[in-house]
Amino acid sequence: MVQIFDKKLDKKTLKHYVLQSALATLVLFLCLSVPFIDDAILIAAIGSTTFVLFAMPKTLPARPRNVLGSHFVCGLIGIAFSMFNSGFVPSTVMLSLAVGLSIFAMVTLAIEHPPAGGTVIALLFTPDYVAFVTLLLLSSILMLFVHLLKPYMINLM
Repeated sequence: MVQIFDKKLDKKTLKHYVLQSALATLVLFLCLSVPFIDDAILIAAIGSTTFVLFAMPKTLPARPRNVLGSHFVCGLIGIAFSMFNSGFVPSTVMLSLAVGLSIFAMVTLAIEHPPAGGTVIALLFTPDYVAFVTLLLLSSILMLFVHLLKPYMINLM
């Protein structure tokens, strides 16, 4: 038989599923009300970070070091690759190299946070420094909320 719902979903955990999803919605809405970030890929990265923080708050990818460290390092890699993109190298090659280097950096520095892959892509194609700093700020705000709420949250996955 095909299982449709999570095996952990029951009357006891349902409140966490609803509450954490609602809190993620509210906090993300507040964060995205900041007018400085409008790059679609960066918005996707912060949305993916919101998922990790609120659905899996007690996992390694949700640690503050991982979230901030990975977005910071991947952002720097994206900006560096955008500066050296002379137009002679196809964008698919540049993108592949930047993402590969980001993966290498995250795993060797022990700051794995998969949504940061979107950060490197966004900043490679559009090196917007204000959006980069705003992304780091929004990530910090999200982590602050999760830190305050963590005692009341569970891993939903």
